[in-house]
Amino acid sequence: MDALRPQLVVFCSALSWRVAKRSGLLNALRATGVAVRAAAHPASAWWHKPSRRLKDRSGRESFLAALGEVMTPSTWP
Repeated sequence: MDALRPQLVVFCSALSWRVAKRSGLLNALRATGVAVRAAAHPASAWWHKPSRRLKDRSGRESFLAALGEVMTPSTWP
C-alpha cells in the first residue's frame, strides 16, 4: 500500500468486501486514511439496477459517487 498510496479502494463484489472485512483489511485501510466503499460488479445486473443495499442507487451510481467523494479537479493526476 505504501507504493500506491491510494485515496480510495472500491470493492466490486460482495465476496471481496466480506473477505476484506473478516481479515481486518477494511479497518486497516480506514486507519491509514483510505476511503473504502462497495459497489456492484460491472458485469452484474445490479450495475444498472437500483438496490436498497446501495441506498437505492445502482452499482454504477455508487461507484461514481465514491469517486466524486474523493476526486476533485485538484486531485486529478
